[in-house]
Amino acid sequence: MPHFQALKRILQYVKGTLHYGFFFSPSSSTGVTASSDSDWTDCPDTRRFTSGYAIFLGDNLISWSAKKQPTVSHSSYESEYRALAHTASKVVWLTHLLHDLNVSLSHQPLLLCDNKSALFLTLNPVSHKRSKHIALDYHFIHELAASGTIQPKFVPSNLQIADIFTKSLSQPLFTFFRSKLRVRINPTLNLRVDDKGCDTTRHSP
Repeated sequence: MPHFQALKRILQYVKGTLHYGFFFSPSSSTGVTASSDSDWTDCPDTRRFTSGYAIFLGDNLISWSAKKQPTVSHSSYESEYRALAHTASKVVWLTHLLHDLNVSLSHQPLLLCDNKSALFLTLNPVSHKRSKHIALDYHFIHELAASGTIQPKFVPSNLQIADIFTKSLSQPLFTFFRSKLRVRINPTLNLRVDDKGCDTTRHSP
């Protein structure tokens, strides 16, 4: 029954936001900024964590994800660190793609995180008893930070846009993050489905 109630809420939200869409506009900046976040043991069945990221080129959202990870983390900072590493790999791929498209970045890619312990481990991957179990593959993020390929940076939780992909939020904070993702009302778009299930989309003149 709780799952069914959650499904109904999702469908109600989708029905009530059919007139929303992504907005893209010219931007004075061509810098890449990525927000990375994760929950920890939020799933009551598997205790696996969900990671999420939002990557912007200038003011426009160009890549995003929310995914339950296949492993269990021992601590919140470990799940955040793993999420950072995953986001960093996506940022590196996107920067290579932009380079191939002859897009010059205005600054080194920023990687925003609201967990200070994870950021400390990113800059100082010291081997101690609390981090020995973390796979070495994740420590490549330290090399990216040390070489200046990415710039890890702290951001307060109330400004961490990627939270919208990983956890339940209050309505005001959810609305704020949604607007930051540039998901807004499009008054010229009216999506409707008739009783036969046919799309009757209409665009205002």
